[in-house]
Amino acid sequence: MTLPLVEELAACSDVSSTLLAFADQPGLILLDSALQRDPIGRYSFLAADPIEVVRLHRVPFGVDPFARLRTILATAATETINGLPPFQGGAAGLLSYELGGAFERIPRAGLDEFQLPDLAVGIYDWVIAWDHLQRRAWIISQGLPADKVADRLSRATRRMRFVQERLNSAPVSVLSCEPGIPLATDELATQFGAPGLEGLTSNFSKEQYLSQVRRTIEYIQTGDIFQANLTQRLLYRQRTHPIALAQQLRKENPAPMAGFLSFDDWAVVSASPERFISIREREIETRPIKGTRQRRPAPEADLFTRDELRESAKDQAENVMIVDLLRNDLSRVCSPGSIRVDRKSTRLNSSHITISY
Repeated sequence: MTLPLVEELAACSDVSSTLLAFADQPGLILLDSALQRDPIGRYSFLAADPIEVVRLHRVPFGVDPFARLRTILATAATETINGLPPFQGGAAGLLSYELGGAFERIPRAGLDEFQLPDLAVGIYDWVIAWDHLQRRAWIISQGLPADKVADRLSRATRRMRFVQERLNSAPVSVLSCEPGIPLATDELATQFGAPGLEGLTSNFSKEQYLSQVRRTIEYIQTGDIFQANLTQRLLYRQRTHPIALAQQLRKENPAPMAGFLSFDDWAVVSASPERFISIREREIETRPIKGTRQRRPAPEADLFTRDELRESAKDQAENVMIVDLLRNDLSRVCSPGSIRVDRKSTRLNSSHITISY
């Protein structure tokens, strides 16, 4: 393998404005730590224009959804430079909840309204990487998919130049966006008006939702299940460009695990306080969060709220439940006896208090 080209940015560019500079590029992806906290909020990564995109729709049970990705990565291996942020090029993208149907017999929804892929992963040959702890940033260019040393160096140089030119040019100042075209009535499950924004709808009525809560409690009491994640989907017609939405979310609700992904005619904007899974070498880690309270302006009230959260029987039960659940899940892929719960901590963020393991 050949080492990638690396150039440190003299001025550590702002993540939000850098996202805007690449707004017109296909397969634009941002893995972002807007709330910077080591070790889970240290790095941000931006990449675009992947050399290939793997898309899978409605993957059946028993089919390996990662077969194509393994083939690509085996022939387009990247070299990692120690001391730089860990993601320096390679595979990044979306794995949907429905992808679990490839490994377990999970029933699918009868109506696939949006027809989004189960898997959409790009192979990226360049990345802009930020280390927020050091306040430094780099452009890293791998030169994929070329395999000969000279060809790889030449492509890496061209891609590096492209990224530099984008960073040095004035970004688009206004993002225009036509309102999203609503799906036809017969393409959507029945929708119900929801309080809040005008035009906001839910796939539950209030009565249906309460009925499902009662049914879930019955399942738990009879021992059929331990827990359930009962959710409702809220729909609102698109009126803002996805990048503008990501920038606003980053400003209003900074999170250590945030992301933006744009493929074809759809985009995902997300922000989360917790990291689900991290794998380094042969060690896997999960950091669940259960129990949240709003921060109070007075320090004394803040301390009272923190103690109330720590002593809450409900939140303690949720913490025990999620730790036990994840320990059981990890036991399916980890060596027997290797799973341990390291510590329990209380975190104070700008707007809320959380208890995590």
